Amino acid sequence: MNLKPSYNDLLARNKALEQRVAFLQTQSMTDDVTGLYNHRHMLEEIDREVERAKRHGRALCGIMLDIDNFKSVNDRFGHPAGDRVLREVASLLTGSIRRVDIVGRYGGDEFVVILPETDFPSAQTVADRIQKNIRQEPFDVAESYVSLTISMGIGYFKETRDLSTSDFVERADRALLKAKTLGKNQIVAEGS
Repeated sequence: MNLKPSYNDLLARNKALEQRVAFLQTQSMTDDVTGLYNHRHMLEEIDREVERAKRHGRALCGIMLDIDNFKSVNDRFGHPAGDRVLREVASLLTGSIRRVDIVGRYGGDEFVVILPETDFPSAQTVADRIQKNIRQEPFDVAESYVSLTISMGIGYFKETRDLSTSDFVERADRALLKAKTLGKNQIVAEGS
C-alpha cells in the first residue's frame, strides 16, 4: 500500500492552498459591506503613495468624506438599508475616480480617496464630481428612495519631502471636520 501522494496529488493540493491563500489575502484587505479596501489596507496604500510622492517629488492629494446624517438612515430604515446605501456610495465613488486613484472605507460611513500625482485644482474637480454624483443619486432604502449629501475634506500636498502617513490622514480629517462644522454638504480643503 503506497501512502505517498503522487506528484499530481501534490500539485492539486498546492494549487488549492494557493487559491485559499489568495482568498484570505483578499479578505484581509477588503471591507465586507462595500467590497472596497478596508481601513487597515487603506493605511498601507496611503503609506505606499506617500513614499512614492516623496521619492519622485510629486504632488499628492486625498479626500476624506462622510455621509451626512447617515445614522438617520440606519435608525429609520434599518441596518440592511444602511448597508445598501454604503454599497451604492462605494460604487459611485469608484465610478467617479480614475483607475490609478485608490478608494476605501475608512470606517462607519467614512471613505478615503487617494489621488496620486494630483494637484489641488484636479482634486477639487474630483471632489465636485463625487458630490454631484451622490447628490443626484436616489438611494434605495426599504422600498423608497432617499437623497443624501456628503461632506468632504481635501488634504493636498505640493511639497511631499517631509510628508508622513499621519500628516496625510490628519490634514484630510481636519478638513472634513471643518466641512461638517460648516453645516455639512460642504467641501473644505487644507494644504500647502
